[in-house]
Amino acid sequence: GGAWKPMTKQIRKGYGTVILASLAYGVMPVVSKLLLLSGMNSESVVFYRFFLTCLFSALILAAFRGFRAVTLPQAVLLALFGILGFGFTMQFLTISYQYIPIGLATVLHFAYPLFVTLIMLAVYGEKPAPARLWGCAAALAGICLMVDLKGGFSPGGVIYALLSAVTYSAFVVSNKKACYGSLSPMLCLFAFSLSASLFFGLSCTLTGTLQVPCSLYQWGCLMAVSLLCTVFAFCTLMTGVRILGAAKASVINMLEPATGVVFGVILFKEKLSLKIMIGCACILVSTLITVLARDSRKDGGKKI
Repeated sequence: GGAWKPMTKQIRKGYGTVILASLAYGVMPVVSKLLLLSGMNSESVVFYRFFLTCLFSALILAAFRGFRAVTLPQAVLLALFGILGFGFTMQFLTISYQYIPIGLATVLHFAYPLFVTLIMLAVYGEKPAPARLWGCAAALAGICLMVDLKGGFSPGGVIYALLSAVTYSAFVVSNKKACYGSLSPMLCLFAFSLSASLFFGLSCTLTGTLQVPCSLYQWGCLMAVSLLCTVFAFCTLMTGVRILGAAKASVINMLEPATGVVFGVILFKEKLSLKIMIGCACILVSTLITVLARDSRKDGGKKI
């Protein structure tokens, strides 16, 4: 065969940005749990994350003149998936951190490729490749292994983590199929965070659950979860996807759940049984199979 060719500067940039994004996203459950332990409720954590993200992304768009007009269908879908995909995914994940280890919650969340495959099959009739079906089977096996009801293990935490995978899968499909796919990632991030912050801000106000951060520590954590774990992570991941492609970037992005597991063990002394570790490995393997498998036909179906 031919001689090994060194990576170009652009390819190295692609790998570097996706790795940075994965590490930044992996820090998010840690910072969120620190906020919960400091006394903030999950609804307030979600609201402030997206409110600050909206503010930061608006400043970036204004600085680079990135604001563009959107059509009414685009605006409606941006608001819908901002609330469903961004908002409820974060809400379900944050609630799950109160019941199960953050590493376990993050890995369960990474079962979302399974639900993406099911949505594409059920809604768009996209027949998955046999390898992808094996990936789905591995994910189901992993989930079953991790649902251990003994020793005070909370099934509610598992359910919330899996719900986050379902809502995020809808968000992933929408980014592929929705009419706002031509808009810049930063503009989409602004619209998503704006709709999510308005929804959860109104919800918290009506239910009386909105808490004002009472210390610099809480404000610092909120700044980190919005600026580092959302704006920075989102932008670097999108940069890597454009250089490497979605499939390769998704494989590297599996560093995210691994980061969550490591931080959970180091900072919160979380212990994972052998059975749970095997289940985590099954889900990681299923994700690898899913993103690498080629579909038996090209993407079809109408856009929304």
